[in-house]
Amino acid sequence: MNNKVDLKTRLRFRDWLRNELRDLDFYQRRGDHYLIREFAKYCIEHHAPIDEASLGRYLRDDEPVLPTPERCRALARVFEYAPVKVLIEAGYLEGNDLFPALPKEEAAAKVGERREIAAEAAQQAGNVEPLKIIIDLMEQTYAPQGSTVSRAKQPVKQPVKQPVKQQDKVKAK
Repeated sequence: MNNKVDLKTRLRFRDWLRNELRDLDFYQRRGDHYLIREFAKYCIEHHAPIDEASLGRYLRDDEPVLPTPERCRALARVFEYAPVKVLIEAGYLEGNDLFPALPKEEAAAKVGERREIAAEAAQQAGNVEPLKIIIDLMEQTYAPQGSTVSRAKQPVKQPVKQPVKQQDKVKAK
């Protein structure tokens, strides 16, 4: 449990955890509360025992605390995520931890080269979730400000074809 980390990080983790619990239906809108006891049992079923008291401290409104790295790994097992994802959400890992900052002397071409190497490695590895997380972190770390890198990778929405009504069809004779 960590309460010495800045409040913004702790609140961000709390909100993330709340969303995860909502997604798993461990939230009761009537009464606006989280089903902590049931989630603790769910954790035990997934071989990741986390006590109710700790879960309550992670979710509380005032001064939430962060789980230890070991508890982050346990939460990752429960949510079926790579441990690095939960460690990042808790603020224990950042992009610069995984990819050291480039020296100022290094040319922009090197950044592009590193991206290409990482993208090639990701393609060769296939659909490996931890690699995707690391690639995303690397892009966030090395993307120049005002860059359109993230927009360029988004899929283009295709227009939806409207069904042709029977009365709009022209009969050919």
